[in-house]
Amino acid sequence: MRKLQARLGACSALEGGADIAQKAECLHDIQVAQTELQEARTKRKAVARKVTLDSLPVEDSPTQL
Repeated sequence: MRKLQARLGACSALEGGADIAQKAECLHDIQVAQTELQEARTKRKAVARKVTLDSLPVEDSPTQL
């Protein structure tokens, strides 16, 4: 994400040499990366953090606490 933002900054820092198409491509890449990051965050939040002993298979359950 930071590399894409740095690339956008480098494109806009150039005097007259930066195309609108290059800036648009950089912005598009940033937006795609942001949506992928948001999807990954929602997936991680949906994962159960704790495992109950009843949900473990017999071979994985502890024999003594």
